[in-house]
Amino acid sequence: YVDDVQLKGMLYGDIVRSPYAHALIKSIDISEAMKVPGVVAVITGKDLDAAGLAWMPTLSGDTEAVLALDRVHFQMQEVAFVVATSRYAAADGAAAVEVEYEPLQVIVDPKKALDPDAPLLRPDKKDKQPTNQIYHWETGDRTGTDEAFTDAEANGIVVKQDMFIPRIHPAPIETCGCVADY
Repeated sequence: YVDDVQLKGMLYGDIVRSPYAHALIKSIDISEAMKVPGVVAVITGKDLDAAGLAWMPTLSGDTEAVLALDRVHFQMQEVAFVVATSRYAAADGAAAVEVEYEPLQVIVDPKKALDPDAPLLRPDKKDKQPTNQIYHWETGDRTGTDEAFTDAEANGIVVKQDMFIPRIHPAPIETCGCVADY
């Protein structure tokens, strides 16, 4: 387990996460966190942006902020990262970070989120991605598929049904973690 690894001079991290599913970040005050004994640094999305490290690619060919910049897009999104000399100091530092949010409208129904009048979750991408649909994938023979459905409908053998599959995710005993040594 990662927690069993103890290296000389090792630093620990903890993450400040948003309690809101959709909100503007009005301000992040790290001053009290920096007073916590053992806290070495508090990193925000603005810090990463200034260093050219704010964005990371996603599996869908999109990009996502490493730490939220001006708004959060989902509950528990990462807002700040606290670095400290112990995991307890990191946790205390994270608890001391003060974030002011302005909650925004939340839409939890995926079909309603695709309505043309739904608020955009990523307005920073409105020119490239004008809706809340972030990924679209097709494969196969569209013409052949359309013909097959036309024939099936003409013969009355098409079944239409909405199907919902719950989120599936493994739950390992040890969560994701890493130790870096250089």
